[in-house]
Amino acid sequence: MYIFPGLGLGAILCRAKNVTDSMVQASALGLAGSLSWDERALELVYPRIERIREISAHIAVKVIRAAQKAGVDNSTDLKRMDDTLLLEFVKGKMWNP
Repeated sequence: MYIFPGLGLGAILCRAKNVTDSMVQASALGLAGSLSWDERALELVYPRIERIREISAHIAVKVIRAAQKAGVDNSTDLKRMDDTLLLEFVKGKMWNP
């Protein structure tokens, strides 16, 4: 539930030819690294659902970078962005209800 929004968003934004194992792994590692200190102190396994949009954006960045490394991306513009700029780009492309 937590990785799929970011995995899908990252794949769409980088126009990936396919979703590779490394992209799925990047999304899982992105999720694993997304626990805040408060959530870790509470020994939560997953972050709070209220943070899903923030977490999805970070996962999307990890997925885009994994797609670039695997050579399955088709968006050269994203390759030139550093991670901070890429994160802002991803957040700007997220749907807001």
